[in-house]
Amino acid sequence: MLGEDTHHLALKEAARNLPRLNWTHSFLVVSLHACGLLCLWFWPRPVDLALFLSLYLLTTFAIGIGYHLLLTHRGFKCSTWMRRTLAWTGALPNTSCPVTLELNVP
Repeated sequence: MLGEDTHHLALKEAARNLPRLNWTHSFLVVSLHACGLLCLWFWPRPVDLALFLSLYLLTTFAIGIGYHLLLTHRGFKCSTWMRRTLAWTGALPNTSCPVTLELNVP
């Protein structure tokens, strides 16, 4: 009997330490995915697919090259306009502010 009580107490303590569900964030994520599935009802045109692919590649490369390699590691040097362009396009998907990346570099 004593072992069962300590087991139940341990389970209650473990359940109390679990992170709580953020309902606002969960609703936003689920509703955005539902809207994305709803968009499949309307067959995408070639211009829609080209726009999606080009914006996806632009932001992916801007985050990888601009944010990670250029701002975080200072892996290469480039002109001011290219640095600003990579920073702005990397900020498009709302990852973080470029200033905080440069300030956190040791």
